[in-house]
Amino acid sequence: MAISHHLCLEIAPNSFRLLELRSTDGYPTILRAEQMETELDYSASLLHEIPYDRKYAKQFISDVTTLLQKRPLFARYASIVLPFTTALITTLPIDTRLSEDEKKAQMNWEIHTLAGASEDTEYLTLPYLLGRKSFVEKYLCVALPQATVNFLRSTFEHLTLSIGGLELDHFSIENGIRLFILDAAITCSAFIGIYDTWCAVSLYAGERYVGFRSRKLTYKENSVGALFQLLESLLSESKLKVESLYVFGEPRASEVADALRPLAKVPVYEFHALPRITFLAGKDAEEAMAQPAHTYDAALCSAWKNLR
Repeated sequence: MAISHHLCLEIAPNSFRLLELRSTDGYPTILRAEQMETELDYSASLLHEIPYDRKYAKQFISDVTTLLQKRPLFARYASIVLPFTTALITTLPIDTRLSEDEKKAQMNWEIHTLAGASEDTEYLTLPYLLGRKSFVEKYLCVALPQATVNFLRSTFEHLTLSIGGLELDHFSIENGIRLFILDAAITCSAFIGIYDTWCAVSLYAGERYVGFRSRKLTYKENSVGALFQLLESLLSESKLKVESLYVFGEPRASEVADALRPLAKVPVYEFHALPRITFLAGKDAEEAMAQPAHTYDAALCSAWKNLR
């Protein structure tokens, strides 16, 4: 009998969300799902101060340890999900005539300039090639301070957990949708994330990632109008026609999806991960289902992907 485990910790606003999956001969079960409130908000800019502040680091380690030690832990591999707002996400044009080293140097300079960081600040940068045109390559770049990445990895290693992935919530959920829903992986689809004070849109053309847009919302702004602007920006640039919209996120996602349906000329689906899973079992799974539908979406999508 083949058994494997995977644990995901999502760092959410003033809380941790923990979800552990077990796969038995390919059949997964939720072993554990719980939330713990934290005094400090690690989902904000404070996260990047932790490696340099002993007080914050001590509190973070204490909070994580408290959560993990509440119950027996079976997983040895874990993934961490961060809010996408903790990363620098940008689209960069790069001259194709540059050497690979020169391309990396240009990306590094652009990231430091956009972040307003000093030259000695190291970043872990993940570039994704969106397309080429003439002498220009367009990359979607996601960057996190290397010190933050190192701190998270070393903290979990001391807790005997190997980090199998460091992900961002928006991208975890959109990948989960494409994993759970076949049509989302083969059509031109837009993925709309609703957050406390942000909204974000990603666009896929089948397997090809087309682009990402996000913006901060003020209390006066209409979420639907802001989302249409982001979506139109992606579509006008790519000259594509979207075939379906998938909406996910905080409680307002239902409200936004309802508002989009009469305006959009394509199907609009509201996505929640838990109701789509048929392997829920045990008290923790029942408690997870009792939470607002969006609560464990990012953690479950990440754990399910890494468990497979």
